[in-house]
Amino acid sequence: ENIFSTIESVPVRMGHAVLHHQDVWHGSGPNLSSTRHRRALVAHYIRGDVKFADDQGVDDQPFGKSSYIYGRYKRYRSNVVDETFFPIVYGARGTW
Repeated sequence: ENIFSTIESVPVRMGHAVLHHQDVWHGSGPNLSSTRHRRALVAHYIRGDVKFADDQGVDDQPFGKSSYIYGRYKRYRSNVVDETFFPIVYGARGTW
């Protein structure tokens, strides 16, 4: 199957937002305005039982096996996802 046959444009008006799954390949064209900056607000919802990858034997990389994006929130030598950065908003008992 040709993946380019499934690409769709999603027009977004100024001041509006788009929500999508993390696996959706997404992007936008350049900001052509010389007077207005493009703003972005990013929120990642993850399961409460998520852990970072085990970093044993990976001391030479600043973020271990974690990516640059998420690795900056990782505690040194720990796979715990810190609620300071990723607050729990919903759990088995409902909303927190």
